[in-house]
Amino acid sequence: MDNLYLLTEIKAAKTDKIVLENRFKIALVFIGVAIISDSSSEQDDAVASNDQKETLEQIVASISKSVSMVILPLINQLASLDEFPATITE
Repeated sequence: MDNLYLLTEIKAAKTDKIVLENRFKIALVFIGVAIISDSSSEQDDAVASNDQKETLEQIVASISKSVSMVILPLINQLASLDEFPATITE
């Protein structure tokens, strides 16, 4: 993969390159599926014309690009947590 943030994490990490690439890909897939799912549930309510709306592919690409810088650091931090603090409230 040629994502700058992924390559930076690979250079700095002690974790295997293939593991990091797979974590990155899986996280992007989850994000893409969530966007598609949300879009399909809102599609019935859409009022804008096709000319004014971004395509679903453009939306997924834009959001994926935006979150790509935090995906691996977030996964690594979550993996390092032993348990959630008891003070978390809803």
